[in-house]
Amino acid sequence: MIYDICLKCTPEFLRGMSPDELNELLDQAQARFFDLRVQTSPHGRAKVVPWPHLFGKVKKDIARIKTLLREKGF
Repeated sequence: MIYDICLKCTPEFLRGMSPDELNELLDQAQARFFDLRVQTSPHGRAKVVPWPHLFGKVKKDIARIKTLLREKGF
């Protein structure tokens, strides 16, 4: 599965995934968050992010995935 900002990362949707899929999704979400941070850095491509609400969405998605991994014991 490929992480997309428009993806509905609800707990019900994520619970149906295997731990390997969750780890892969977590890596992609963290990479997306890093890309957003680089865009806002002084040396990044753009000084202003056009949609600042994406930071919160990606952070919440990362937290949901980590919580489910912890619940599953991985």
